[in-house]
Amino acid sequence: MRKNCSYNFVLAIIFFICLLGAGASFLLQYVFYYNPCPLCIFQRVAVIVTGLVVLVLLLISHKKMLTKIISAVLILIPCAFGIVSAGRQIYLQHLPVDQVPSCGPGLNFLIENNSYFVVLQKVFNGSGECAVVEKLFYIPLPFWSLVMFVMIALLAILGITNKDYI
Repeated sequence: MRKNCSYNFVLAIIFFICLLGAGASFLLQYVFYYNPCPLCIFQRVAVIVTGLVVLVLLLISHKKMLTKIISAVLILIPCAFGIVSAGRQIYLQHLPVDQVPSCGPGLNFLIENNSYFVVLQKVFNGSGECAVVEKLFYIPLPFWSLVMFVMIALLAILGITNKDYI
């Protein structure tokens, strides 16, 4: 392993993780015909936005500590949204059957007919389709998403110290 790897190297690893996450979500939808629920779509948007932020940050020099800290904060914002979305979906999937919210309108209908705040509120309140447990290698998909977002957050934070964690 390289000692004192550059923050751009850490960002490149994060970008690769984002590419894998976004690619896997599209593969599951369009090749394996998994139908994403609104919380799944929020997680997809979070990973794509995180990847785009990282792509822009790769163009910046990260020699100063302040630049690294600002970069980590910019990465953590969409990453936190993804963690909350995945955590909420895991919670909904573990509710007893009689407490699962009923199915609501689709995300497109909600966006077209409500403000963004109302859309966020309704999606995070949950719907029956978000409580359906879809698995990949016997592990629920939102758990995979949660692990990915936590890995990204840890890399962004630990990369600041310029130590050989990777």
